[in-house]
Amino acid sequence: MIAQTDSSYLTTEEILEDILQEPVGEVDESDLYEQLELLMLNPINLNTASVDELLKIPIMEISAAQLIVEHRNKYGYFFSLNELNTIENLDKSVV
Repeated sequence: MIAQTDSSYLTTEEILEDILQEPVGEVDESDLYEQLELLMLNPINLNTASVDELLKIPIMEISAAQLIVEHRNKYGYFFSLNELNTIENLDKSVV
């Protein structure tokens, strides 16, 4: 996911390792890795993404996607991914 600009930078491997540590249910880990790699190459822009686009993120649930879009519509564009922490009722595992 991307916002307008973010000074923090992690490598693809660091992000994938972090996400793969989360429980993912019955999802095949290799499929998940491929999905995440595709998202790393083609990030979803939080400032323009629809709920459906956000749901392409493997750990994203519909309630979280709706909260993100509602917050953006009410307060405007995100300047940093850290702003996701300010969204009330958003599961912090999504951030």
